[in-house]
Amino acid sequence: MAEKKISLGTKGNGDPFVITQDIDGKTQNYLFFYDLNGKKGNLFPVDADGNKIAGGQPIWTDGQWLSANIKDTALTDDVLNGYNDQLKSQLIKTLKKISGAKTAGVKTKAAAKIPAWAEQPSVLPQAPSGQEPEANKEPNPSPSGDPSSQGNQNPVNTNFANPVGSITAVWQAITDPYTVITKQGVGGDKYNFAGDKLKGHLVYPQDLSGMQDTLQIECFSYKPPYAESFGFTKNSNKYQQFVENFGGGLKRRGALKERLGKIILPMPRDVRDSNAVTWQEDGLNNLSAAALGYVSQNAGTMLGAMAAGTIINGLTGIGGLGNLANKAMFYGSLLGASQNGTAQSVIAPAITSMLSGQLGVDISPETILSRVGGIVQNSNTELLFRGVQTRSFQFKYRMTARGPEEAQIIRSIIRYLKQWSSAKKIAKLASGAALAGDPSFFLGTPNVFRLRYVTNDLGFGGGQDIAGVNKFKTCALTQISTNYSPDGEWNAFEGGQPVSVEIEMRFAELEPIYNTDYQEGVTDDRAGGINPGLQSQFGVKEYEVGY
Repeated sequence: MAEKKISLGTKGNGDPFVITQDIDGKTQNYLFFYDLNGKKGNLFPVDADGNKIAGGQPIWTDGQWLSANIKDTALTDDVLNGYNDQLKSQLIKTLKKISGAKTAGVKTKAAAKIPAWAEQPSVLPQAPSGQEPEANKEPNPSPSGDPSSQGNQNPVNTNFANPVGSITAVWQAITDPYTVITKQGVGGDKYNFAGDKLKGHLVYPQDLSGMQDTLQIECFSYKPPYAESFGFTKNSNKYQQFVENFGGGLKRRGALKERLGKIILPMPRDVRDSNAVTWQEDGLNNLSAAALGYVSQNAGTMLGAMAAGTIINGLTGIGGLGNLANKAMFYGSLLGASQNGTAQSVIAPAITSMLSGQLGVDISPETILSRVGGIVQNSNTELLFRGVQTRSFQFKYRMTARGPEEAQIIRSIIRYLKQWSSAKKIAKLASGAALAGDPSFFLGTPNVFRLRYVTNDLGFGGGQDIAGVNKFKTCALTQISTNYSPDGEWNAFEGGQPVSVEIEMRFAELEPIYNTDYQEGVTDDRAGGINPGLQSQFGVKEYEVGY
């Protein structure tokens, strides 16, 4: 057997790309091996030197993920589909390069031919009932029968020379647009810049005591909380998901993906929060209320009048006849049913206003009533609930370096806060972060933050939430401002380090506060979907709860 190790390409920072999964807290690496004779590909577990582990079970074979051997819950369908496309792409590139080359014991032109499973899309579209999906049929061979004749053409573009592949791609985009997106390997942690991860944590001032109360700012990569509600889950029925969403609303999971680091600061001088909802005045006069009742009882007749008016408009060019007929029926019905003078005194100005409007003169019923009788209708004004608002928090710190080490800590805190809160450049969905100056078609969501007021944190490893102040839901750092001359003039130590630096951070919660956030045990199922080990390893106990 002639087996070849296939490179998986590189990450955005140039490091080799390796597929991993976490098993019982340990990271296992997998590399791509391809049997040139048997035309079979596998992802085998490897040791630190990249050699196959004896007896190791593959997690991927010929484009199919072996779910029995996948233990890491972070390897969701969208991640695996993205890896699938990358594996096939790298295989096709490699086989085109070695086509015609001499390899001991292998007829290379035959062995280097791209297998059919590698050219099929990762996720097959649903075919109409009674028909076979086009992707299940044998793809058309290349005109020359030799992949080398296609040169170094990017495999992404091979569908242009493959009508079956093109039809399949179009059918999938129409019938399952969500999969078209997710199979590209969309994922927040994939686009992390290599320098995003902070080893340990940053503490200012350097001699901050664990007996002091602190503000702790933890950074995590972002995970779309509503992806599950759009059917981005394993074996989901997207139409059924839509029906459930329409009847019961969208389900929101957590937004934390991978922990990147922590910054610990003293308690801010100004500790406050503000909960708010939106209420707005709304009026509904008696005539409007009567119109609502009329519509509910005569909807069919009104729709018929509108349809008839549209037809007449098309034949004669006279527009608005349907609306005029509906108004006439409504006011006629009210006049016939209302025998008291009060109701008629309201209806008469409304009819006058309607007829005036047909002449191009806009006079409201309220104006007629006020000018003629000096009265207006009671609008039954009431304050009505209109929606929720998210909370925001602002913190200001002045940091003064008392030595070179503390100066470095201050610079690192500012750098990480700026870096973590910046948008991410993405070269391709499945390729990872782009480098500075690289082309970028997409932008990734910036990292998000978990804020805590903590006490009794002797080892800076968790501590207790301060019971007497608010807690935070997951936040975005929407703005960070840095003043390098807070005294109004430039003051610096030898070498240019500013004597004092003042930073101002503005955080906003991703989700509003609801009354259910105050229930006991509300955190029990909210941490679902985050990386295994987050809760135990990093103390994520109170997860997105507002107080």
